[in-house]
Amino acid sequence: MSKSEKLYQSIFGEKPVVTNDEKNVLISQIEKIRKKLLELTARNRLLNFRFTKNSLKIIDELPHQVYKSLVLDDINMEFGPLPEPDLNFSSEKLSIDELKKIAAKKAGINIADDRIEENYTPQKKYYDKILQTNLFIDELEARLRKINAIAKSFI
Repeated sequence: MSKSEKLYQSIFGEKPVVTNDEKNVLISQIEKIRKKLLELTARNRLLNFRFTKNSLKIIDELPHQVYKSLVLDDINMEFGPLPEPDLNFSSEKLSIDELKKIAAKKAGINIADDRIEENYTPQKKYYDKILQTNLFIDELEARLRKINAIAKSFI
């Protein structure tokens, strides 16, 4: 069986009952479509992901536990903001990143990019229905509204 016949059989599950000319046209069309579907350049956001204003970063969570909750157990989860920082402790101006680090440290949230599994100790926060983000409440709400609007426009 030729390569094109194997391709046809894998797609349609049966041996082709078309002429060789028709089969060749069909195979060439399938090849063109297949090449369009396999976008391996930097334009493919699934292969070359970068965090932007249209994405959320989930921090301090166990990926396997999030997968179990969302997919296997079909549990709805919510996005959790960082707690608001106490601005009375310092009179100096701090950047937003420094404020996030201080607020996260005070709340016991690991804001670093290291993998939690390596230092895993069972904690209740890893089994709740909250997906912890690295954003304060105002920024989180704005980001979620923007992502929702983009999703609606795609639909």
